[in-house]
Order: sequence, then structure tokens, then C-alpha cells
Amino acid sequence: MPQKAKTLIAWVALVAVFVVVFQLASSESSFGAALSSNKVLGGLAILAVLVIALMVFVRKQQQGGSANILSLGKSRARKAENTQVTFADVGGLPEAKEQLQDIIDFLQHSKRWANAGVRLPRGVLLEGPPGCGKTLLARAVAGEAKVPFFHISASEFVEMFVGVGASRVRDMFEIAKKAAPCVVFIDELDAVGRRRGSGIGSAHDEREQTLNQLLVSLDGFEQGELIVVIAATNRPDVLDKALLRPGRFDRRIQIESPSRAERLEMLSIHTKKKPLAPDVSIEQLAGEVDGFSGADIETTTNEAALLALRRLRGTTRDDVSISMADFRAAVEVMKRKERIFDKLDAVLIESASQLSQPTGKANVRVTLTGDAKDSLEGELVWADGAFLKLRKADGAAVIVPKHEVARIDTLAGTELEKGEAVGDRWAGKITELG
Repeated sequence: MPQKAKTLIAWVALVAVFVVVFQLASSESSFGAALSSNKVLGGLAILAVLVIALMVFVRKQQQGGSANILSLGKSRARKAENTQVTFADVGGLPEAKEQLQDIIDFLQHSKRWANAGVRLPRGVLLEGPPGCGKTLLARAVAGEAKVPFFHISASEFVEMFVGVGASRVRDMFEIAKKAAPCVVFIDELDAVGRRRGSGIGSAHDEREQTLNQLLVSLDGFEQGELIVVIAATNRPDVLDKALLRPGRFDRRIQIESPSRAERLEMLSIHTKKKPLAPDVSIEQLAGEVDGFSGADIETTTNEAALLALRRLRGTTRDDVSISMADFRAAVEVMKRKERIFDKLDAVLIESASQLSQPTGKANVRVTLTGDAKDSLEGELVWADGAFLKLRKADGAAVIVPKHEVARIDTLAGTELEKGEAVGDRWAGKITELG
């Protein structure tokens, strides 16, 4: 509702109450009697309360616009009081963890550092590709030191109004000073930390003002203030040199793709609470996820669990077991960068000529890869170059990737000749008719 309409309604209500009170007063025999009337006194009391309430309401509405503008300069940093993440939750990265031990020791034993006469650490820059664990590592520092953790993306500083970003930087550090000792984490630092003088326009001016205020705030720490600023970027080459000088982000930690031993540790962490089948070999899987980042490995383990859950659809079983085949399928999904259901959606809109759809009834037994040699039986619905779909006896539909299929046996009751059920691309896996 528009502001003017709200004010008009409030005044109309006030006039209505005044008219009611006046009529009550007019109904008495004299003015003195009216004043002594309980009805009139009660009406006047109500009128006074409404007048006060109306004045407060109008004043707040008039100040609402300016209050919203002032709130633009407030920091959007989010605070995590009790960060439960520790280095035990971060797989690999031994060199980075070792370098960050100084920061943890400083936050826990600041007096010791002051007595040693060394310059206190203030800024740490984590450099590495997306998904390598920079944010998780920063959270783990706060968790190990048992201090509050503030998280903000550098892009949240900048607004269309010049000066808002600088105000948010000042407000963030004021909040951090009150919560010290603490860790302030700035993600994607390159959003505001690019070299100055490389652009024009108000947006560029706003970014430069924000960067200048960040530099001033980093220099403005008092000697005893226990605040550590950790920033992350995947573009250290574009950062302004002033950010990297001593006393600011002078501690630079490179985070590379994990080695085989680090991938093994990450897999152990992410599969610790998952029900693994006896055939799962984490050591072998660590070799198959070569080139994966920490985030990719976490997604792979989650995708494998989803594949195991899909096998139980249409059943009443709750005994989920993630097999090695599930992990291999998840690795393939990650390498293709597409999910199985994306493929199925594409299948549904492709022309029928691109699918091998049985022209008659086809009952098959599909033996899966793996030591267990599990099998599925049902009526073949369709097959393409990468998947086939079965409808089991209980009516449940199952999608099976081609790389999980060891052998296809056609069973009694099949009306098709050998190879016609799934097409030429699957013919090598089909045995004699049952």
C-alpha cells in the first residue's frame, strides 16, 4: 500500500473517533455534566491513545525510506559462533595446514606472540582453483582455534551507490573487533581487489573506494586486536599489489590439486559414514579420481550413494549398500559432467529412430559387473547406446548404464531374435536365447 494511502486511512480513523466522542458529549444536558460523564472521559482517553499511536506510526513511516538507505552500508558478513569443522574434516593439504598452524597458535596464545616481539599475522591469502577446499580450510582454522568465524563474498561489498562498499567494509571490521578473537573470511577477493586504474565509470569508482577502505582497515588494527583476515581467490594474478605487501595479505598459501595420497584421505573422510559394500576398494578408487578436486570427490561419493538408493526404488528394503560399480558409475558421471537423469530427459525428446525399442515382448536377465555378479530380470522397455530400461515383475522400472552390464540373457517367452532386443551396439553382450 502506498505511503500516502496509509497516512490518509490513519487520519480518517482519528476523525471518526473524534466525531463519536463529540456526539457523546452533545448528548449530555450541560457541558459540565458532559465532562463528568464516564462515557466522555473514556472516549477522551481512547482519543489520546489513538493520537499518540498515530503520531508514532506516521513518524516511523516517514523515517522508513531513510532507514532503508542507511541499512545499505551495513555489513552482510555472516557469523558462525561455533564452527565444528576442524583439520580432521579436511582431507589432504598437509603443507597448507602446517602453514596455518601459526595463525591458530596466534589466536590461542596471543600473549606469547607479543612477548616474542614478532609482527602479528594479519592477512592470509589462499590461492587455488575452484573446489580445492579454500573455504573449508578457513572454517577449519576458526574451528581449531575455537573462535567465531565471519564469512562474506567480496562481491557483496559493492553496490550501485558509490561509498556503500567502503561503509560495509568499515562496519564489518567494527563488528569483528567486538567479537575478537575471530577469523574474517573474504571469498573471491578479486571481485574488489583488482588492480586500480584499469577502468572507468561509477562502478569502477565504487570498487576502488571499497578496495581503498579494505587496505586502510587492514592497516588499522591495534597491536592487541586478535583478528585474522583470510581471503581466497583463484585469480591472484589480477590482484592489486598493495594488497600483497607486508602487513596485509603477505602470507600466500598455494592449494593445488590433491595427490593420490590426499585423494585417498579425502575419500576416507567422505565415505566414513556411508554403507560400503565388501567389494569397495578406496585405494583403487583413489587412482580412478585422478585430477578431481576435493569438491569433485565429495560429489562423487554422494552421487554413488544416490545410485545405490535408486536400485531400491519400488522395494521395501532399507539396507542400502554402495558398491564399487556405483562409485565407477559416479566417476563416469563426473567426467561427463552430466547426470543420468539429464541423459534420460534427452532420451525422452529424441526421435524413436534413435532408440532401440522392442517390437515384441523381450524378457531378459541382465548380469551386472563386479565380484557379486548380481542380476536383474524383467521386460526390456528400451535401450540406447549408453542405457537400457527394464520393468521388473513388481512393476518397478530400473535404468542400467551400459558399463555396468556384463551379460544379457534372453529368457523364455521372448518373441525376438538374438540382437533385436537391444540393437547392434549391445549385441556383443547378448547370449543365446533362453
